[in-house]
Amino acid sequence: MPLRASSVRHPLATATLALALAPALAQGQDCKLLALQPTPCQLVGADVVARHMGTPAASLRVEDNVKIMGRMPHLTSCIYQLPDGGEVRIGQIATSSPQAFDQRYRSQSEAEIAAGMGSGTRQAEQAIGRSVSGAEKATAQAGAAAIVRSMQYSTVDGLGEKARLMVSGNSPNVHLITLVKNQTFVVQVRAHQGTREKNAALARPIAAAIAARCR
Repeated sequence: MPLRASSVRHPLATATLALALAPALAQGQDCKLLALQPTPCQLVGADVVARHMGTPAASLRVEDNVKIMGRMPHLTSCIYQLPDGGEVRIGQIATSSPQAFDQRYRSQSEAEIAAGMGSGTRQAEQAIGRSVSGAEKATAQAGAAAIVRSMQYSTVDGLGEKARLMVSGNSPNVHLITLVKNQTFVVQVRAHQGTREKNAALARPIAAAIAARCR
């Protein structure tokens, strides 16, 4: 049955709008990754990331954005900065059912994108602790809608219960979103001078190492 625009509250559009304004019922057995949400750098060690990225572990600069995303904990990530200027980000853990995963990680219609903007504005105002002006809201909504509109998804087989690769526009940056049991996590790879294909190949074994913790 087609979704009506009035019934859609697309969480990706909501989160994207919140970021523009300010830096489902879970099913299945608990994966227990969510307990690491406040410490995303414990998801996978620097040695694992370094090995797959082909660089010494000592060359990585490691930080997390927990403080930055303190009001939106589902967006926290561990950041591994590579010596060549690229980076790997790991985190953004959330609970999800397979049905909710399929609904969220797919291309959105214009009606669905528009429907997500209202709830996104409310989340953004809560995150920054103030109301936003009409002009500020319009600018943020236009930017967030453009980002969501440019997102392209493809299915990745053989990883967790479900996995999607998301790319945006012409950027080689990739987001590999994986569902394991009832929790999702994101591995984002932006290797310096890397292509989408190369970055996707680098993201997969890192995601597999995290998923293996839930098996």
